[in-house]
Amino acid sequence: MIRKWVKLLPYWLVMRLVRSFNGSYGNLEAGKTYKVRYFQVDEGEFVVFSEEIQKIFDKRRREKKKEKVNKKLEKINKILNKDYSLKEELKRQIKDEEQEENEI
Repeated sequence: MIRKWVKLLPYWLVMRLVRSFNGSYGNLEAGKTYKVRYFQVDEGEFVVFSEEIQKIFDKRRREKKKEKVNKKLEKINKILNKDYSLKEELKRQIKDEEQEENEI
């Protein structure tokens, strides 16, 4: 059944299905031995998933996202430091929001 789904569905959706179903378990040696779950799609074709490797990719994705947010914050701070009126308006809005939260 998984063979038909792999041919029809996008890769990311197939990977979600693979993670939720029980496949065959084994070891993948790529400089280091990883525990993997895999499904045979066709002759010589496999879908392989390793939680250890996925954690590495997720960590990298979070770090890149954090760097991106920090760059945007630096850009906003530069603009606020250049324009005093914007900075004062932002402070006023924050004060107003705090007062509204305290009233509730």
